[in-house]
Amino acid sequence: MFSCCFPKREGSGHKSWWREGVIRRLRADMLKELVDNLVPAHLRRDPFFVPAFLAIYRRFATTRQVLDLLFLRYQSFLPDSEEDEQNKSALSSILETWLLQYPGDFCQHPDMDNLKQIVAYAFLNLSDSDIILQACRLWAQ
Repeated sequence: MFSCCFPKREGSGHKSWWREGVIRRLRADMLKELVDNLVPAHLRRDPFFVPAFLAIYRRFATTRQVLDLLFLRYQSFLPDSEEDEQNKSALSSILETWLLQYPGDFCQHPDMDNLKQIVAYAFLNLSDSDIILQACRLWAQ
C-alpha cells in the first residue's frame, strides 16, 4: 500500500530511511510540545507533569535539547507583565528542581556546558532566583 510514495532503493530497508525520518520529526515535535507545557503545567499546579518529564526525557532527548527549547520559548520577558513574572517564577522553580534532583544532567561534561547555559540564562532573565547560587554549588562539587 502506498508504494508509490516510497522511493525505490536497492537492497533491504528502502522504507526504513523514510520511517526513521518520520520518527525523528515526531520526536522533535513531541519534545517541543512537552517542553512548551512545562511552565503551564507548573502554573496549573499539576503535580505529575514536571517530575515525570524530568524523570524520563533522557530517553528521547538530551539535556542540551531541552534547555535550548525551554530558553527559546522563554527568551525574553516584558518588565511589568504579571504573566511574565508568573512564567519566570515557574521557570525558576522548574530549573531549581532540575538542578537539585538531577545534578548529573549538568555536570556530565568536563566543561559543564549545560550548567554554563543555565547560569548565562539566569543572569539575563532570572536574576531574582536562587538558580545561580545552586549552579555555583554544583560547580564547586
